[in-house]
Amino acid sequence: TTTNNNSFNTTADDASMDEIQAQGSKKNDKTAPVIRSTFPPPGTIIGYTQSFGCLASDDRDGSGIKNVCVQFKDAQNKRSSCFKLNNIKTRNSNTDEEEDSDIWELTFDGFEAYAGEEWQVRFKGKDKAKNKDDTKWSDFI
Repeated sequence: TTTNNNSFNTTADDASMDEIQAQGSKKNDKTAPVIRSTFPPPGTIIGYTQSFGCLASDDRDGSGIKNVCVQFKDAQNKRSSCFKLNNIKTRNSNTDEEEDSDIWELTFDGFEAYAGEEWQVRFKGKDKAKNKDDTKWSDFI
């Protein structure tokens, strides 16, 4: 700890203004994340290897997306667990640092064994303030 002439203490561990604002927005964030542009589109005949994903965002003043997952339901109405999607990072052109994007996706192998069977998929998102959003079930084959 160092003391300056204004008689207040500062440390190297002090939170940055961005961190303080993020904590405040987390407490005030009452809006669920928005999940849009899911893929593959409904009715898609998928292959042996298939990527599933979506665009997910939080309000400009929101707490930010914590996670997004994808859940499957088979023809017998049995549901899978919700598999966490990976965030596709972008590079900030000003700072050259990686940042989260709105793109979330995960690729699965092994659908060949279920060729021709009807399935459904939905996406679930949660922000850092624990607000949640689920998409409706959509079909794929």
